[in-house]
Amino acid sequence: MNKQLIKAIESLEFEKGVSKDRLIAAVETALAAAVSRDIDSTPRNIEVKIDPESGEISIYEVRKVVDVVSEPDFEIAASKVKKLPAEALLEGDLVKIPREVKDFGRIAAQIAKQVIMQKVREAEKEAVQSEYGDRVGEMVTGLVIRSEPAGTVLDLGRAEGMIFRRDKLPQERFRYGDRVCAYVAEVAERGSRAQVILSRTHPGLVRRLFESAVAEVGSGIVEIKDIERIAGERTKMSVMSHDESIDAVGACVGVRGARVQTVIRELKGELIDIVNWDEKPENYIRNALVPAKVLSVALDKDRKTARVVVPDGDFSQAVGRHWQNVSLAGKLTGYSLQVLKESLAREEDGRRLEALEHFKELLIKEVGFDKKNLEMLEKSGLLSIETIAAKTPDELARLLDIKMKQARTAVLCAQGRMRDDKATQKKSDRGTKANSSGKS
Repeated sequence: MNKQLIKAIESLEFEKGVSKDRLIAAVETALAAAVSRDIDSTPRNIEVKIDPESGEISIYEVRKVVDVVSEPDFEIAASKVKKLPAEALLEGDLVKIPREVKDFGRIAAQIAKQVIMQKVREAEKEAVQSEYGDRVGEMVTGLVIRSEPAGTVLDLGRAEGMIFRRDKLPQERFRYGDRVCAYVAEVAERGSRAQVILSRTHPGLVRRLFESAVAEVGSGIVEIKDIERIAGERTKMSVMSHDESIDAVGACVGVRGARVQTVIRELKGELIDIVNWDEKPENYIRNALVPAKVLSVALDKDRKTARVVVPDGDFSQAVGRHWQNVSLAGKLTGYSLQVLKESLAREEDGRRLEALEHFKELLIKEVGFDKKNLEMLEKSGLLSIETIAAKTPDELARLLDIKMKQARTAVLCAQGRMRDDKATQKKSDRGTKANSSGKS
């Protein structure tokens, strides 16, 4: 058994990368614990030594040499040391007494097998964490080796990676031996093992694929600023160039679309929109809504919303299939986008102007404002029902240099008009729904 143990340890050292010394030390510790329990019910300080060449196992009971014994199970009187067998070893103030254990071969075989398997698992776990812990966020390639209820397992070389069902593209089916590119999402602990969690749906995979396919992106000349993705259907990506002579979008698309097509094929036909990033939100939103033409963009930076007007014929392109285009454009730019047809926007603007004129008349007749007050509000950009309704009477009084009573009346008037407009809108919406259901 001794020679077999050493051969097994040396084989594991070669295959799994677990050092021979580490395995031997682990087996010695485990055997010592087992022998201590096996000798008798009395606690013993047992030490086991394994010769790394021959595999010979030596068992010792270790006691401390003292003048006066207070713990008989762990100490020995100095006067008795000379009476010990010649095989006893004296090391400093410790004496190691050889022991024999009945049926030790069976115990050793069982313990060695358990400890070696445990250490191999620990070593594999450490190897996976060491190699892939620093590779989170990178792209790796592996071969499909099996399918499980939870997902697909890839052979990455010295480790296995798992692509859970939720992290696969809806349209792809893996077969044994398929070569698959995936994004390293995390290295998770699963009991005594470490598992590399991979993803095919993460936006980071698109970034890594373009870094691989486009030299300018890989070198950093072209920078990918933002990526938003509906995995398996559509991706929208914004880019910018750090070299004025290089067109960022053109570099990513490639001659006749060769570069972007490489990425699209890897993503099983997923559509990819590449747009120019712009530091001005208005321009960025225009770019993000390609291929639609944008007529105007009105921003509300505080609320992070934008009203976008497009030609009637471009509306379907602007919103996209199942509203994917406008949804991805909004996420890409960080703004909630309201896309309107040009005709509808004109109607809304007309109604808004008409409502504003009525509101001006109301401020003059019922609140007592004059033209000077209205001009001051207009210059301040506050001449609207919404902005006056949001002001406090104190703020409005200071701004227009009017009495508090008059300012309070103006604010209440604006708030009342807003409530009336909302009620009218609700009735209109209910009427539209009723007409639609009646037609159907």
